[in-house]
Amino acid sequence: MRTNLVTVIGTTVLGMSLFFSGPAWAGAVNHGQVYVSPRGAFGSTYGARHHPSRGQYIGCDVESFGGTPRAKCIASTGVRGKARSCSTTNWNLVQVAKAIPNSAQIRFTFNADGKCTYIGYDGGSRFLP
Repeated sequence: MRTNLVTVIGTTVLGMSLFFSGPAWAGAVNHGQVYVSPRGAFGSTYGARHHPSRGQYIGCDVESFGGTPRAKCIASTGVRGKARSCSTTNWNLVQVAKAIPNSAQIRFTFNADGKCTYIGYDGGSRFLP
């Protein structure tokens, strides 16, 4: 009988502590701001949208005017002169740019001619709002 009472009390205490501890959020979160370098940029879309300066931006657009599709990636830190962009008609890079979700960490690099040499993103749960 004593064992059952100890088990019941222990289970009750555990249950109450879990109940009153508030919600548990699993997983890492990454809402980093936008960074630019001489030949590239990276940052999260959520971090850019919610940065206090309200001037940050990062994203890639794809367009075609009846010809070859073109991807253009742009990043800005919100500080004048701290923006980078590149464009490409490379089919593989255009497909990556088309696949970027609304909440992601985006990375791109480019050469001296302003042509994108790499476009990548992480779209996992840690980038969701």
